[in-house]
Amino acid sequence: MNIGPSERLSYAFMGAEDASFMLDIDSDPLVMQFINGGRCSTQEDIEQVILPRLYSYRNSSRGWGMWRLIESSSGESIGMVLARPMHFFSDHPDETDIELGWRLRRSAWGKGYATEAAQHLMRALQQHDPAIRAFTAIVFEANVGSINVMQKLGMQFVKKAVHPDPLGDHEVVFYQCQR
Repeated sequence: MNIGPSERLSYAFMGAEDASFMLDIDSDPLVMQFINGGRCSTQEDIEQVILPRLYSYRNSSRGWGMWRLIESSSGESIGMVLARPMHFFSDHPDETDIELGWRLRRSAWGKGYATEAAQHLMRALQQHDPAIRAFTAIVFEANVGSINVMQKLGMQFVKKAVHPDPLGDHEVVFYQCQR
């Protein structure tokens, strides 16, 4: 699946060749604050944790994976957006409910890029797969910036609950929009 450009961004499907970009983004403690409490990733983390996780759900024909966000005017890579089946790391992944996530350089915060990228990805996935019935995003409750993005995407609060993950269970808020 290819994703064409949106108003200000182009998109590139990510893989192992993007390890240095992932490390660069994950080296900012403020970017990582609401992902893992602010701990920066190491090269070893990228190679032994992040990339194997990515490849466990990465499916280019379905658009599942991480997409690099490239600012069209400058050509600069400013972040990434994620799409994968909800509850992927459980015994019951839901391919009709797609989890969305985003991570941007601090210099790209507050400019609407996360909303633009997530909206564009949602439209592309819906056109590609009519079986998708919902999009969900989860965040720590204190992540007001991402909650604002979720609301701009038309997502509504669903619940506050513990989200199980092989890297650690965390209490998060769930937002969702039905197709």
